[in-house]
Amino acid sequence: HCAAYDGFKGIHFKVTVDIELSDWTEPIGIHNSFKGIFDGNHRSINNVAINQSSHSCVGGLFGCASYGEIKNLTVRGSVIGNELVGGICGASFAETLTNCHSYCELSCDEKKQIGGITGDDRGFTSFINCENHGTITGGQYSGGIIGRSHMGTIMDGCKNYGDITAKADNVGGICGSFAATAGGGSINNCENHGDIESTGKTKIGGIVGYIDDVKSNLVISINGCINSGNITSGKHTGGIIGHNKDTINISNCLNIGKLLNGTENI
Repeated sequence: HCAAYDGFKGIHFKVTVDIELSDWTEPIGIHNSFKGIFDGNHRSINNVAINQSSHSCVGGLFGCASYGEIKNLTVRGSVIGNELVGGICGASFAETLTNCHSYCELSCDEKKQIGGITGDDRGFTSFINCENHGTITGGQYSGGIIGRSHMGTIMDGCKNYGDITAKADNVGGICGSFAATAGGGSINNCENHGDIESTGKTKIGGIVGYIDDVKSNLVISINGCINSGNITSGKHTGGIIGHNKDTINISNCLNIGKLLNGTENI
């Protein structure tokens, strides 16, 4: 989905005023990846109303983003896509997102890979102090910050306040599914305060729904994370992790949310 081309590589963009984008219909990089450096300058992109139900890689401002940086950005509005849907970008790879905030209502027609900041991180992206405040309606791989992470993802100081409603498995308050197929990863000092409800039967967690496919020489660590959201689901439901099939390091984490109609795993 993220085709390789120059994509404004190395070019800097800076927002100087709040912007109204009620006529905005197609995000930047929906067909080819955006590779520039975008500084939102603590301004807000408002009234985004994107409906791309036949497309993948659909975000509040960016479709795909890779090898660049997005920072100090707030996006408000609504986003609908086929799959790979996010409040800031639909998909990412080797990107850095810092101080990005989404107030977008998100929904995914195909019910797959949707996240408050990015729907799918293909790998090696850093998410620093990012927040989601919008509601998320999706299915498999739904997360408050990332829907699905494949490898080498770093998350630090991220928070989700949006409620998540999902119709399938692998759902988490911070990340739906977190893996380390070719690079370790970490989730540090992240918090989920949104309620999670899934009609899926398994792998629902306050921080991560499913830890999957960690290679033997790699490490995933989860440290200093808090979940206060209530979780309504089936089996393999946990206040921190829903289901884990690999060895990981967990420390200083706290769940104060209620687990409803499910069996606790972690």
